[in-house]
Amino acid sequence: MNTVSRSYLLSIPEKRNQQLIDQVINTYLGQIEATAAVGETSFIMPLLSGIGGSVVMRSNGPLSFPPGIGIAYLIAQFKNRFTDCQVTYVEEWVEGDPTSYLKKGILIDWS
Repeated sequence: MNTVSRSYLLSIPEKRNQQLIDQVINTYLGQIEATAAVGETSFIMPLLSGIGGSVVMRSNGPLSFPPGIGIAYLIAQFKNRFTDCQVTYVEEWVEGDPTSYLKKGILIDWS
């Protein structure tokens, strides 16, 4: 019979959070590399507004993060993966026809 420690059980939420972040990064990694291959020096991973201030990221469909994962947490985790890059949260208005919209995301800049 296997024993399960308290520390193991307490570590499960953080491990799941890291798996979600790894999933998002791996989903976008090909696009980021393609962007760099054509000489561009930044990429925005799009975010959607979630209910109650939660963070939702588009990754082959909406991906909701559990409570406690906010923008600051995501940026810190992305900085760990994209070393020597500037990682920030950005918002910009995009003019559209017929409507404009607010584009939100995590900017990774390697310039």
